[in-house]
Amino acid sequence: MTIVVEDGTKPSGANSYISEANCKIYLDLRGLTEWGLESTENKQASLIRATDYLESNFKNRWQGFKTSSDQSLSFPRYDVYDEDGYYFSETEIPQELIDAQCLLANKAILDGELVLLTQDVTQDNLINSKKRKVSDIETETVYFESLSGTYYKNVISLLRPLFKPQQSELIRG
Repeated sequence: MTIVVEDGTKPSGANSYISEANCKIYLDLRGLTEWGLESTENKQASLIRATDYLESNFKNRWQGFKTSSDQSLSFPRYDVYDEDGYYFSETEIPQELIDAQCLLANKAILDGELVLLTQDVTQDNLINSKKRKVSDIETETVYFESLSGTYYKNVISLLRPLFKPQQSELIRG
């Protein structure tokens, strides 16, 4: 198994946004040292699984557009802005995305799997279902309790600035 890092140059077969060594540094600086104790094979597998997780759960939520139709991953992109309105260059991989991948890789090592988030992700919560009634206006939102852990909240908080703005729904009666 080989890690091919997407560094903005769109290498063929890219399967990670960060190298094993740089992810170890990121996690070690945060006191998350378990990941660094794993075998190279397990660390590489966890990085690829984290990338797969990001790609499958968020590929339709990113701002902007891929810079090439044949690139392996969702980034690099153009028309992407940070939360302060600054433009990411078309060859830049946002640090928020890289940091989120490291946290997810660590989570994959700790738990052995990553829970797929196919539901809506908003604010600091993970939504399981929404119910809306138009007549006599009624709304109900049910959140996943088991997924509201620190890892997923941290990942969502890191990634939220890279998401397309959510559209509001106005219902008039």
